[in-house]
Amino acid sequence: MILKRLTQYKIHHLIGWLLYLIIAAAGYNRFYENKLDLLLVTSVYVFSHALMYYISQYVLTAFSFKKGKPWLFFLGYVVLAVFLSLVMYGVIYLILGDQMPLYFGKEFLTIFSVFLISNLFMGGVLIGVKSMIDKSRQQKFEKERKQESLLSELSYLKAQVNPHFLFNTINSVYVLIKMNPDKAADMLIKLSDLLRSQLYDFSSDKITIEEEIKYLENYIELEKLRRAHRVEVDFEKQGALHDFSLPPLLMIPFLENCFKHLSSNTDQPNQVRINMAKDKNKLKVEFSNTFDQQSAPRKEGGIGLANVRRRLALLFPDKHQLEISRTDELFIVNLELELSDYA
Repeated sequence: MILKRLTQYKIHHLIGWLLYLIIAAAGYNRFYENKLDLLLVTSVYVFSHALMYYISQYVLTAFSFKKGKPWLFFLGYVVLAVFLSLVMYGVIYLILGDQMPLYFGKEFLTIFSVFLISNLFMGGVLIGVKSMIDKSRQQKFEKERKQESLLSELSYLKAQVNPHFLFNTINSVYVLIKMNPDKAADMLIKLSDLLRSQLYDFSSDKITIEEEIKYLENYIELEKLRRAHRVEVDFEKQGALHDFSLPPLLMIPFLENCFKHLSSNTDQPNQVRINMAKDKNKLKVEFSNTFDQQSAPRKEGGIGLANVRRRLALLFPDKHQLEISRTDELFIVNLELELSDYA
């Protein structure tokens, strides 16, 4: 198992240890007259540190945390450091022989302490670096996974707009076919234009505000055809409504609801009002419509509003305000967007 784990590493590990060996040898070069002794002793250090790291990281960690006893790791880490330090002493003594006191001193405890501190320190540093790299990779993976999930959900929500819109409009065309076939034909042409926009023009993640406004105006024209003179629509535009982008099909659910819940008065106007204004980096849109008291919905909702609420939460987190209210005569929707991400 250990061999299998080690063989999974790429060549950059070997390069890293070779660089460590070169740097260590360069650092201790002035202390050794015999360069072969320098290379051998430095190799012992590097090999011991490598064993300290790999055994601690892939054996002690797995064993201790699998058992649910983290203290076993620290105990094993110290025992491993002591064992490797003793091995280092023996191997370096074989290399240097009687010259060992010249480089490390005469006292065994002093020499052993140097080796022990070296193993404990370098093993800890390497494990710490590995933990930081793993944490960074995990954060990157979680970010990518969350981004993929977000894109998938947005694609699903965006796709939901089409059948919902199509369902409402086809019902309108069906009603008008019996009443006025010529106007029904005109409505089908308008519907075709709207669907073409959804299929081709709105396939990207962003559309210009000009495209969004044109789409809303086309939908208004379609509804006017269906309702003849029984509706008054006022679309007021203020401010610099150009040179910025929005997610496609973000506004249409509100406009759909205006007409869906529009009053059917015969003695007074049935009104739809849209006011769109840009103030610095904010887009403010208000939709309102008159409604019949007896046929007013008991609560806000429906697929369209639930859809757009979710899209707003995903696309403009903490950067939007949506208020839906009603008076005795009007349903009112106020939407405010911060455009920093879509300018």
